[in-house]
Amino acid sequence: MKTGYKEAIIRECLQLNGNSGIFILSLIFNLDEAILPGQFIMLKAKAPGSKLSRPFSVYKTYGQEGFSVVFKVVGENTKAYYYLKKGQKIEFMGPLGQPIPLDYKENNFILVGGGTGIASLMQISKALNEQRKKVDVFLGGHNESQIFGVEHFRGNGCEIRTITDIGPGPGRRGFVTELLEETLKKETTKSAIIACGPKPMLKKVHELAVEHGNECWVLLEEMMACGYGSCLGCAIFGFNEKGEEEVKHVCKDGPAFNSRWINWDKLVPMETVISLPISKKTDTPMKTTLRGKDGRVLELDYPVMNGSGCLDVGAIEKDIVDISHIGALVTKGIKLLPTLGNPTPRICETPNGIINSIGLEGPGVDEFIKSYLPRWRKFNKPLIANISGFTPDEFVDLAVKLSKAEVKIIEINVSCPNITQGGIAFGKDPEIVSNITFRVRRAVGDKVFIIVKLTPEAPDIVKVAKAAINAGADAISLINTLTGMAIDPYTLKFKIGRGFGGMSGPAIRPRAVKLVCDVASANTGVPVIGMGGIDSAEACRAGGLPSIPIHIPQVLLAPEY
Repeated sequence: MKTGYKEAIIRECLQLNGNSGIFILSLIFNLDEAILPGQFIMLKAKAPGSKLSRPFSVYKTYGQEGFSVVFKVVGENTKAYYYLKKGQKIEFMGPLGQPIPLDYKENNFILVGGGTGIASLMQISKALNEQRKKVDVFLGGHNESQIFGVEHFRGNGCEIRTITDIGPGPGRRGFVTELLEETLKKETTKSAIIACGPKPMLKKVHELAVEHGNECWVLLEEMMACGYGSCLGCAIFGFNEKGEEEVKHVCKDGPAFNSRWINWDKLVPMETVISLPISKKTDTPMKTTLRGKDGRVLELDYPVMNGSGCLDVGAIEKDIVDISHIGALVTKGIKLLPTLGNPTPRICETPNGIINSIGLEGPGVDEFIKSYLPRWRKFNKPLIANISGFTPDEFVDLAVKLSKAEVKIIEINVSCPNITQGGIAFGKDPEIVSNITFRVRRAVGDKVFIIVKLTPEAPDIVKVAKAAINAGADAISLINTLTGMAIDPYTLKFKIGRGFGGMSGPAIRPRAVKLVCDVASANTGVPVIGMGGIDSAEACRAGGLPSIPIHIPQVLLAPEY
């Protein structure tokens, strides 16, 4: 399977400045493309049960022979990186993101770094020195051992000032933004500011830049699942030239953003404390026929499809995801109108799983039909359009628009836990599910294959499934994510910007197996598509459901078989 990962050899992993807890990890790799200032790489997770790769700014490059990153040991994955030894191998993806624009009219620059954010500025300082710019570098850390790279910055022609929160040592105490404020008050020629570090620090840098009329760019980090724009987890909100809110993503549009574009109020996290019958007709050993009602069928070359929400058409076009053994492709949730999605952070890890709160970010159905549908169709796979509305009328409008665009398979999502209205409330109530399904069926006629996606939060999921089938559904898919919450025990803040989100991954698989089994055992007469915590064909078989067509789990982009 093509994943976009490359294999590098560990050159060394050394702790900086004694007992700082900050390490430089150097990798040997024959670079076939330059890593430009501001870009980052993603190291594959090393901790058992961990799925999310970790993004790191590139600290230094060694010609075409490799590069280094800097990390602080804060969790199981960074602890695993710490134990890497010379000669061992690690997979990485990159370079990713957009290089920071350095074609400023200004001749003077101020680089502001806090903590491990210092690493992001090294390549930038080198590039500015090559352009013969005057560069001042202000570095801040918790203590002197956590300030690193001073000699390398000096080697790049920079003037350096440092400051620490606490001792010991003879240096100045305070915050790095104090150094910036003093300089901006005195300067007669405007400097462009580039900063990387903790978000509160970046917000203060932005405020000082606005107050003194300086251009300012900040480099941001957000938890992400993919690194190339498929999962939409690393969203940053800002305002366009008309003052309208819009959303960009760290992995595709960043990691550098003009500080005046950012909506700073949204950047800081919220505070708080049975086996189904399968066709005997086989052109290939894996060919599967899903037989719906009134003679409607869905032919699949393989009994596997991606779960809605985790796979973007762009990831397939870039050949990052192998779809050769996927029987059908499922779109992200389509809304009637364009949707910016939920506040950040949108994604975080939990033991054996992930909580996400993307909020169905998307372009709206009209733009989907115009710009995205032709791209999906290029892959010559059955296409399932997942739809979600705030009201029954919206479901109908969505289905009609898509059926007029010759979409032949629709998945009605009455279960998504990430939307403000509807969502779980729809999926819990058999009468509402029946009403939506009946109205969609009546609106699109008998040629469209309709799947209804159910929530695990329903008090009686079999009753809801039967209501959907009696109203015209050709198949049932389940389960969607379970609602979950994670709180940082050190900050007492939600790890998800909205407070809660949908939990997926191996942790929910037992619940998924139970509910799929309940519906399949009810002998409703239509196929059941099972999903939730499945990361391989073996996972489905281990759950006792060897012949039920399965979705790829929400955690992954493609099956790992």
